[in-house]
Amino acid sequence: MSLHKVSTAAEPPRARAALRDALAITEVLAREGKLTAAQQSWPQFFRDASAKVPPETAEAR
Repeated sequence: MSLHKVSTAAEPPRARAALRDALAITEVLAREGKLTAAQQSWPQFFRDASAKVPPETAEAR
């Protein structure tokens, strides 16, 4: 969840990277059965959050 918080304060490229990292971590934990019942939705939460990050504009590059 800390990476999600980082993503909310970051520019789109860094936000996407933070969410990608969060998703990778939670997918491993899910495969290993290490997420609690309350955390089972986290992989989808990070996918959804990533989809909401605005695209990078040409001016931002």
